[in-house]
Amino acid sequence: MYKIPTSDGEIELGNVKYSDIKNRFYDTLMDRNNAIEQTIPFNILDSGVLCNNTDESVIMQNYIDSLSGNITLYFPNNTYICNIKIPANFTIVGESKYKTILKSPNNSNKPVIRNKNYTPYNTDNNIVITNIRLDANKA
Repeated sequence: MYKIPTSDGEIELGNVKYSDIKNRFYDTLMDRNNAIEQTIPFNILDSGVLCNNTDESVIMQNYIDSLSGNITLYFPNNTYICNIKIPANFTIVGESKYKTILKSPNNSNKPVIRNKNYTPYNTDNNIVITNIRLDANKA
């Protein structure tokens, strides 16, 4: 029970939940704030990618592997040549669905994006990809 002090005593509000902008509910304000901090977007350009029409899979993968928690990774408009594996609880957001492109490298037989934690019949990975064009026609 949550109680608010007033001049006449206290008002009981019952069980209070705190929500974030995605309407997820948390028991405490601290839990909510921690969850929000973990979803602040990381920028793929912080990984050191150059977007110079070369395969940058290793640079991107090392950066992705260094992140933990509920991650949102932002891709500004550009063409990124890569094959990457995405872990659970991961969101990829592009700046524009027409100008943010992830493209498979030459001589690659792998998808542009794969589920790092894939197991058959496991649908509980919480991976979201939005506002990005995937181009499997090799670079």
